[in-house]
Amino acid sequence: MGYVGTVSAACFAELGHDVIGVDVNPRKLEMLNRGLSPMVEEGIDEAVRAGIDAGPLRVGSGTRIKIYEAMAMRRPVGSTTIGAEGLPLEAGANYRRTDHPQEFAAEIFGLLDCPEDGRELADDAFDFILKCFSNRHIARQFEDICGRAIGDSESMPAPVVRKPQTALAG
Repeated sequence: MGYVGTVSAACFAELGHDVIGVDVNPRKLEMLNRGLSPMVEEGIDEAVRAGIDAGPLRVGSGTRIKIYEAMAMRRPVGSTTIGAEGLPLEAGANYRRTDHPQEFAAEIFGLLDCPEDGRELADDAFDFILKCFSNRHIARQFEDICGRAIGDSESMPAPVVRKPQTALAG
């Protein structure tokens, strides 16, 4: 959370938006979680502290999981290339991506100015999460792995369904 991210996060939290800030520097995160800004700007410590205390501002270092968590909560996501690195996401379809502070701010303000765009982006991201991480999808992947482990996924026996035993009083 550099200068632009910290100031933007504090301002958005002050306006009542839920904000998740991310940084890989544990010292910055510790400061932010204590309500202190890692940079000097008049009034920023008070704004960060208010956001942390009120709850809409959360900071952490696990960017990739936070992206997935926000998508699962149907929140529109904006990230840098590095922030989403390694995730099988499509910029523009699942999230908004930019690596320049001014463009990033413009994307965020664009989503705030046009909530239906944010909802559409969030819905598409949520559909992606369901497609890739639903219980049914994970179970199919596990079944495939088990099938490969025994050598033939086509000849796997059907699962045995056992009915619960009923005790008879007598």
